[in-house]
Amino acid sequence: MKEPQSLNVRDFVIFILISTIALLSAKSALAASMTIDGSLNKQDLSPYVTYYMDTSKQLEIADIKKPNTLAWLPPQDKRLNFGFSDSAIWLTTTLSNPSSTSIDRVIELPYSLIDNVEFYHINQQGRLLSNYIMGSELHFSSRPIAHHNFIIPISIAPNSSSQLFLRLTGNQSLQAPLTMWNNDAFWQVSQFENRFNFAYFTLLFALMAYALYRLSPQPRIRRFIFPGMIITPLLALLTIEGYAFQYVWPEHPFWNRMGLATLIPGSLTFLSLYLYIIFSKMALGNRWHHSLLSLSVANILLLIAPIVISYDTALILDLITAAVFFLLLSYLCVRHWQRLSRPNKVTLLGFFWLSFGTFIFVLELNNIIPSFPLIEAPLQVGFFLYVFSLFWAQLNIYARAVSIFKKKHLNKDKKNRNTSTLPPPNAMTRQARLESR
Repeated sequence: MKEPQSLNVRDFVIFILISTIALLSAKSALAASMTIDGSLNKQDLSPYVTYYMDTSKQLEIADIKKPNTLAWLPPQDKRLNFGFSDSAIWLTTTLSNPSSTSIDRVIELPYSLIDNVEFYHINQQGRLLSNYIMGSELHFSSRPIAHHNFIIPISIAPNSSSQLFLRLTGNQSLQAPLTMWNNDAFWQVSQFENRFNFAYFTLLFALMAYALYRLSPQPRIRRFIFPGMIITPLLALLTIEGYAFQYVWPEHPFWNRMGLATLIPGSLTFLSLYLYIIFSKMALGNRWHHSLLSLSVANILLLIAPIVISYDTALILDLITAAVFFLLLSYLCVRHWQRLSRPNKVTLLGFFWLSFGTFIFVLELNNIIPSFPLIEAPLQVGFFLYVFSLFWAQLNIYARAVSIFKKKHLNKDKKNRNTSTLPPPNAMTRQARLESR
């Protein structure tokens, strides 16, 4: 009689464990489905997304949408940051519309450096409702909505649910912080963002214009290097934010695809040369000082590297040279900081701000540190402080030149006054003759 009781207790424990696991599994499965709330202007899709990494890059949408064939996983990062990956990342989620009216929304993917983005919208019957293929490797006109970010329109029928699929591939970091917006709310926020960026870049252009305008008394070599070390980081920032592809080269995806692999070494070339000029005034004869010229030559060669080697390898080499530049900058500044003039100190602080902002941005892309709400935020802050430092340095140079000019003019006036109080030479000789008589 006691053995059946012990068996019943064991069966009961097993039943509880199985039920608990089943409930947890059901909960995780439901996490991939989201109900659209018509009263909300913005909903984060990240908690409802699961992903699959296609290492072969051979799977098509017909293979992906088959039920119970692939092991879909919940993302470990809330912002769906997968870092640099050679795989094709598939994302999926299910949207439900319990209301009696159709709901129109837009999905925003605010990261413009993805080479290829494929979107599929499939209803409950397995019918393809919409399909968009876009990316930085395709013409800008391929996007369903003209915007510097990837914006995808969707429409969910009343009392229905449908499944969304996204396929991401690229040479840069792959991340997809997906957000679903009400149409009017999105354009209102987007217009505010555009106005803010317009004010931001207008201020940058004003600061850069002043710095370039005050270069006239500088040596001729600086007149070529200084614009380069301003324009190349600016184009890199515009490429990362997507504005360059939208307004500068919308029908030339080659420049958009190769932008960072050429603009990073281009910026390092000008920065290294300018840093060499600053420290050459001190007649530094050590190898660390002259290694800046070698670094400049290496970066010039890296400008054409994407044509010869793969983009991934070129980008890794760019990051290595950037790290070498930062180490040289740190070493030379620590060793010779006291001998630098104030404008040069301010300029080198700007170099530090740009390098540090880029370093934080790279760590963010590689998912080493958590992503910021705005992906480009560290680079935007670093670039602004960099340009402002150059502006402040040129302002100091101009103020110093004005001060020297005023002192020279004042000394010249004093000298003229002293000479004007003396009698003419002929009068002095006549007065001496009379006194001698």
